[in-house]
Amino acid sequence: MGFGPGLYRALLVLSNGATDNMTLSQRLQSTHPVTRDRLKRIVEIMNGQNS
Repeated sequence: MGFGPGLYRALLVLSNGATDNMTLSQRLQSTHPVTRDRLKRIVEIMNGQNS
């Protein structure tokens, strides 16, 4: 899905009703940032903010 609108929409659907409140142990074991941060980064990439 890359980093475009398709991934953004998919993450929104998957996170509907979910929370990103993870315990420290869950965060340490996780390989992906929380959904909220991923959505923000996708918007930045779509707007040409690639840094």
